[in-house]
Amino acid sequence: MGDIHGYFELLEWLLAEVDFDTSTDRLFSTGDLVDRGPFSEQAQSWMTHSWFHAVRGNHEQMAIDCAAGVGDPGRHARNGGRGFISLRNRNSKAWRRLSAHCPWQSK
Repeated sequence: MGDIHGYFELLEWLLAEVDFDTSTDRLFSTGDLVDRGPFSEQAQSWMTHSWFHAVRGNHEQMAIDCAAGVGDPGRHARNGGRGFISLRNRNSKAWRRLSAHCPWQSK
């Protein structure tokens, strides 16, 4: 599953539609969990599930870089991160942890 972009309610609906079973099934995300959608903050809780595995996309990297003070907040905002920027400012330690739990995708 790629480019969830904060639409975790839609993802939950889709998983229910296919009878996703968290005891036996696994979901692999190919990046871009955050930005654009209304529920980017849920990315952190999704990554705690043993059945959910994610690699870091460019939107996670923009958030991580901005939280670390080395990113470009304007670029991040233009690419869907406006709402996420205020969340990140309130909880930057959590988004630094994102980098530890969400490795880069290999090319």
